[in-house]
Amino acid sequence: KRMLEEYGAGVAEHRSFGAGGGSQTVLFLHPYMDSVASFLRSKLQALVQQADETAGWAVVRGASLRARCAELILYRAGNNISGDGDGKIGWHTDGVTLVTMAVMLSEEGSFQGGAIRLHAPGHTEYENHTLSKAGDAIAWRGWTDHNVQKIWQGKREVFVSEWWLGPDMTESDVPRHKDLPELTEQALQLDASSPMLHYLHARALCTRLPCLDSPTAQAAEASFLRALEMAPREEKVSK
Repeated sequence: KRMLEEYGAGVAEHRSFGAGGGSQTVLFLHPYMDSVASFLRSKLQALVQQADETAGWAVVRGASLRARCAELILYRAGNNISGDGDGKIGWHTDGVTLVTMAVMLSEEGSFQGGAIRLHAPGHTEYENHTLSKAGDAIAWRGWTDHNVQKIWQGKREVFVSEWWLGPDMTESDVPRHKDLPELTEQALQLDASSPMLHYLHARALCTRLPCLDSPTAQAAEASFLRALEMAPREEKVSK
């Protein structure tokens, strides 16, 4: 809350996921988190480790996690860029982030809606989670598809941090570092059963057409076809 009050004019952007979907206002905290709230990093790392062990994901495995990004995200009732969508934040992933953690900042009763939905490839049902009061938290693997349902009333403020093996947000001095081929390879070693990771690896190898060279193109195509084989009906959207 203090960071939001003191640095509300910091590095911010307005973003949405999916055509006609809702939007969110994001304040990136990489210049401020360690100086304003130095205790947060170690506390969040411990919570992420606990979540990984409790869920049985085994993606952290004692690694020295780095902060990919730290964000204060604001959702308001009626936030919709196009004006004709359903107001929810569209399906997307957080790329090769190992674990994403969201912590509710808003007080209970200050908003309605905003449930978080998680979807695993190959499953027909969604997990629905509600963070209803300040301090409620949820974690997921970065390559898990997720969205946020429409805010019907009030405003919803959430603190989100992503943890990975890539550059730390304070070292790179960018709000959120992009996926890199070496990082998608590392993530695949942790979860080779994820079609999303195979897809993300293909995208990281070949960010635009034509690809860098023939071997890179062949590797990207093989990874994309593997993703398609594993989950032929999945839609792929990532940050």
